[in-house]
Amino acid sequence: MTHLLSAAAVVAIAGSASAATISPVDRADFSALEVALGTSLVPIDMSAEPITASGGGLNPQNNVLTSAYSASPFYSGTLISEVFANQGSIGSGVNTVVIKYTFISDNVSAQNIDSFNFGTNSGVAIDLVDVEGATHGSLLADNVSRAANPAVTTDSFGGNNTLDFNYASTDPLNAGDVHTWYVAADGAVRINVVDVTISDFVGATAQALIFTTTDGQDDLNIPAPGVATLGVLGLAAASRRRR
Repeated sequence: MTHLLSAAAVVAIAGSASAATISPVDRADFSALEVALGTSLVPIDMSAEPITASGGGLNPQNNVLTSAYSASPFYSGTLISEVFANQGSIGSGVNTVVIKYTFISDNVSAQNIDSFNFGTNSGVAIDLVDVEGATHGSLLADNVSRAANPAVTTDSFGGNNTLDFNYASTDPLNAGDVHTWYVAADGAVRINVVDVTISDFVGATAQALIFTTTDGQDDLNIPAPGVATLGVLGLAAASRRRR
């Protein structure tokens, strides 16, 4: 896909690596996000998409991934990805897609969490054009004990495209904290699963849904092959009836 980068992405080049800093546009809550986007949002059924989560936690519609992580006895928690769109099914009418992330640190965590790095050594490439061209921000009403957003950046180095949430630079994710983040784009996006590396002084791994460049997968605003075929057959049948 070809997109112009939004003002939310400020790109800096350093050697062979490219990085972008994401400037958040926070919203009071999910309803305020819908107002800002000018559309109602519903869960989109992506069950026809070739999406799998090796760690489990993916619902049958492929639009919610609940991924637990643990570096016992230091910290544990859950990373939740939820996908919404302006309509509930894949097709040409999809013009707005939102992924909502919920970062949860369990109450029993003895250590805070410094960062979440999406896409590290996952084997599935994040689409940095789509991620950097999207609108990002926090949903403030859903946050618990959060004083500030993390520093959010993208990077491309060593064969990895990453989306990085650096909590340590602003306000570490402490025990009992909940932080929500949205990424909003148009319908010309593919979504699949990538690995997420969580770090303090001990690492853990989770998985998340994100915009990717997955081969063999169409954008969400392109009808699934079966739907397209049925449409052609329907037109052909109608044509025969008119003769």
